[in-house]
Amino acid sequence: MFSKIGKKKKTIKRFYKIKEEKMELLEQEGTPVDIACLDQIISSFFTNPSQGDVHELLCKFQKRSDSWLLVQQIITGSQQLNTRFFALTTFVDGARSNWGILDESQRAFFKQFFFSLVIEWSTDVSTPEVLLNSANQALIEVLKNEWPAFWPNFMHDFLMGTKNDVNASINGLKLLSMLSIETHDYQDELLTTDRQSELSRALESDFNLIFSHLEAIFFQSTHVPLIKQTLLTLSNFLQWIDLQKVTSTTMCQHLVTNLFPNPEFRYPVLCCFDAIATHYAATADHNMCQIFELFVHNIRVTLGNETDINAVYNDLEYAQYITEKGMSIVKKLIQTIGDFLLLDQSSLLQGILTEGATFALLWLVQLTATCEIDTFKIAVEYWVELTRLFFLEQHKVQPPPNLIFQLQEIFVARMSEPPELFPLIQQDLDDAQGPDLFEPMRQTIVCLSHLSKQNMGQTIVTHLSNVQNKPGVLKACIAIGAISGTFDQNFEQSFLSHCLQILFQYLNGELEESDRMILSGCYLYICSLYPRFLAKNWEFLKQLTDKIAQLMLVRYPPLQEVTVKIFKILATRVPKPLVTLHPNQPKSVVTEFIENSHNLASVLPFDLVPILYQALALLCTNIPVPDRKQKLSMQLLVLPMQTWESTLNRLSPETIAEDQLALQVIFPLDIFSKMIKINEVLPLFYTQIEKILEHTLQLYKFFTTEINRVGIIPNLAKMKAVILNFYESFIQAYPNSPAIPTLVEMMVSDYLNSSPNHRFHQIIDCFSVLIDSVGPNCQQFVGPIITGVVSPTFDMISDSDDYPEIQLSHFKLLSFLMTKVFASVQSFNQEVFSMMLRCLLWGVARPKNDISTLAMNCVSDCVQKISSSDDAEFKRVFYDQFYLMIVFSLFDVMTDRAHKFIFVPLAQTLNHLFMQVSAHFIVLNGSESTENFLADSLTEKLHNDFPHMKQSDLLEFSRGLITEARNFGSFKEQLRTFLITIKKIMPSDRDFYRQERDDDLQSINGFFGPAEAEDDDDGISEF
Repeated sequence: MFSKIGKKKKTIKRFYKIKEEKMELLEQEGTPVDIACLDQIISSFFTNPSQGDVHELLCKFQKRSDSWLLVQQIITGSQQLNTRFFALTTFVDGARSNWGILDESQRAFFKQFFFSLVIEWSTDVSTPEVLLNSANQALIEVLKNEWPAFWPNFMHDFLMGTKNDVNASINGLKLLSMLSIETHDYQDELLTTDRQSELSRALESDFNLIFSHLEAIFFQSTHVPLIKQTLLTLSNFLQWIDLQKVTSTTMCQHLVTNLFPNPEFRYPVLCCFDAIATHYAATADHNMCQIFELFVHNIRVTLGNETDINAVYNDLEYAQYITEKGMSIVKKLIQTIGDFLLLDQSSLLQGILTEGATFALLWLVQLTATCEIDTFKIAVEYWVELTRLFFLEQHKVQPPPNLIFQLQEIFVARMSEPPELFPLIQQDLDDAQGPDLFEPMRQTIVCLSHLSKQNMGQTIVTHLSNVQNKPGVLKACIAIGAISGTFDQNFEQSFLSHCLQILFQYLNGELEESDRMILSGCYLYICSLYPRFLAKNWEFLKQLTDKIAQLMLVRYPPLQEVTVKIFKILATRVPKPLVTLHPNQPKSVVTEFIENSHNLASVLPFDLVPILYQALALLCTNIPVPDRKQKLSMQLLVLPMQTWESTLNRLSPETIAEDQLALQVIFPLDIFSKMIKINEVLPLFYTQIEKILEHTLQLYKFFTTEINRVGIIPNLAKMKAVILNFYESFIQAYPNSPAIPTLVEMMVSDYLNSSPNHRFHQIIDCFSVLIDSVGPNCQQFVGPIITGVVSPTFDMISDSDDYPEIQLSHFKLLSFLMTKVFASVQSFNQEVFSMMLRCLLWGVARPKNDISTLAMNCVSDCVQKISSSDDAEFKRVFYDQFYLMIVFSLFDVMTDRAHKFIFVPLAQTLNHLFMQVSAHFIVLNGSESTENFLADSLTEKLHNDFPHMKQSDLLEFSRGLITEARNFGSFKEQLRTFLITIKKIMPSDRDFYRQERDDDLQSINGFFGPAEAEDDDDGISEF
């Protein structure tokens, strides 16, 4: 053993000796690479990736401007897989951004090198798949720069070069699939829209050649892996080619008649059917209906006499045929059936259900009932759409009642856990998959409840009553909460009363302690979601609050967490009964809890106490009598004030980093932040808070100094964050306090002088609250905030995806500045305004949903407020300087596939801007005809972006937008039609009809949450 250690040490020493000798050569531009040295360095890195110095050395090599050009030398000189892989990835990265610097001979060299390399490696069965895939990617990167203009014969030469060897042919088909994805599915941010369109058209123009190649394989080859890959490649092309080119040939019949009966080929044939169902221009025309019926017929043939599709189609049975990772016959079957059923607004289901549609629905139900959890998630995505349709379009779509009953049983039995119960049951349910699964399941079960409330109620009660099936009882509890708000009050009263009685019998009976904890949490969860019921049923609410007080004292943190958080929900949703004195009740609920708050705080975990106090503070605001309100509020402040004063006496530079003391700093400050709401009812609170604020200023400066000196230490960072949260609450409650200027100056200085890694997003949040609260009256702070926060933050994030929290806070601040300050004054600093507007438009173009949506809403608010300004000069300057910039930027975002989620607000903002021109409210650039100026400018811009479009068609489109600007529906449809024309969206893409769908969903009771308590005057005041 000791000899092995000695050998290891010698190896390390030898490596470092080589590294010291060769490092300068690896980093130096223009020097050849020592392949042996590079092999050893890369081998060392892949053996132990945590070696920071080795990683740094490789990064420095990749930063050489010529490193990517050395790919041929490295690949031919090294036999090591990892070294070759490293060389290929270095080439791909370099070619993406630097291809334009190559001369003609260099471009020709790399075209021939990678063309030959891919064919050579693909004919060698010993070539690792990961290496061959990297070589394919490198060749595609060359194609993205050279094809078709400078490599017109590539497709012909490539197909000819691969067709005589089976392995080369299989890899060639994989490369064609990759090329299809690159040109039609994936948006390369380094390619212009024009270039992306050119590549798409090149592949489309070569499709006849490709199709002939595929057809020859289907009819001439008997090699199973080759045929399977041919089918998978065809499925990629079927998503965008003219389907008539395939469906009009004998190949389509060959696929279903000769290939689908063979289990080896069923998965790839299903991929082809699914691609047809999701084709960008798919509609439920006669041809598509025939394809669907053909698909269903062939499934039925393969089932034989079996009535349950799971008997034939299951992943265990098909494991021998599908060896590729991530592929599942059940998953693909669910996707294919689901995509056909959702095709063209579910047109295949409308009217009298055909036999094919009935079978497809039945199979989807059967597969959903038994599939694995990952596949079940996919099935739920289809059912949430289908059940909405079943309810909203009952006059058009009428599924068999028995199918609805089966679905109700499946969804109750497989309910996922809600976030509220994560602490308690996340490890106890087999289907624990988080909120991503729970929310669509909740929406689906709500729709199913509307379709048959009696059967849904009975299904849930049956599961709840089966005490022998513990998981079933838990699922039933979750289902009860999930359907809150669905039933009318009479049915809800009967159903929920019965369910709570069953549950309370369990809790009062003999249970294992773990089961009692979980069922107690379920009981609280259910009650919290029925505020309307609780407001009308004091006896149940009193029973609930007694149980909450009892469970808070149970020293089991997961249950205590659920209990405290649900108590806060009750304080928010049904506060009035909790502050009212009811018959035979000596004290109100809020009085009982506040008088017992010290005892509760001593038992609860530290982090839950602020939440409890926040709930009690919320209840205090609802106490109707001022004297009693003030008395209870003061009583509530006793414990946090005592803790704060005690902590201050123990604080020193030596003790500040102690864990226990850190908690005692965080604890009262967190409470003060959450309780600041009661400033509305407790004027004396400000005096106390102001003293606390003075103490925190010194603490804040100390934490800032220490963090900048030693870096982010968890305790210091957490305490500073809690102080900043306290400042945010203080600013929100007292925006006109004399302390505000001092706070602003301190935080601006801190942010500006801290390194990016040491900046806290909570500082930006404080300024957002200030501007939102004060509006135009915060002019004295705007300059420092822009120069000290906005500008340096934009420099931080403009070239990086790092700092996600700071990015989101930054755009919130911009939103308030643009809508609360600049759009509300009669003049502005044009340079500053321009910088902020450009930053916002940059934010709109971000691929992150939350940032893009926030920035888009801000731009929309800004242009609408400026349009309504009475200052004509203000508007003239704005429109002259920024109108076209905004319009062009929004069109860039709209024609980017990654931004489908903001189509409606984009369309609304563009509509508003075009309406200003259509209604002659503005004049652009001093033009005599603003309509013509806008139409010509937009046409020129779009023609530059999409040169394959006729300029006359683009001009007609631009003029049509101006003409239809006063009718938003027509305006929006013109935009949709344009996006379909340029193949940026599919006609059936549901994201582009989200607004219409969401409007319809408003009519589904419970879909967006529980029915809230109605405001009434019942009850007897304690005071």
